[in-house]
Amino acid sequence: DSQWDRPAMSPCQRPRLDIDPNPVTPGQFSPDGLPWSQVVPQVEHAKQSGTSIKTLLDLGYSLMQGSGTVKRVRVNDILSLLNLVAGPELRPSMQLWCAFMQSGGCGDCVTGDIWLFFVRFLLTDTGEISTSDYHQHPDYAWPTAIDDFVEQFEAQVGARA
Repeated sequence: DSQWDRPAMSPCQRPRLDIDPNPVTPGQFSPDGLPWSQVVPQVEHAKQSGTSIKTLLDLGYSLMQGSGTVKRVRVNDILSLLNLVAGPELRPSMQLWCAFMQSGGCGDCVTGDIWLFFVRFLLTDTGEISTSDYHQHPDYAWPTAIDDFVEQFEAQVGARA
């Protein structure tokens, strides 16, 4: 059994974990990203300074993604970041994003383009999710995961109304 006979594994493949509502303490987010112990103080400092949720999430993602050519962060680590930034009382719309990621909607990792579209176009400054920008820009090359999330989000929000 040589290395060529084995199936290739994504660098982000690892066993899925049940997410506790409290932040977990991952070891290392990305092979060359900062360890959690160095991410937390920087995000907490920015949070105490009154920085917006969107900016805090971008800061956390940029610290975790590392400097490699492919920017991505594991889904479980993104969930930990959301818990750190928004606290254990995640807004209902953000809980839908977490459930979407846990169900495999983004695969095992959240890539830089998915993160960009989520934070810049779907997440409001208050931490709620809005799809108005999504519908205002149908010509954008939305990542498939974002298309799938918007469809699921609107179906669930519409069912509640």
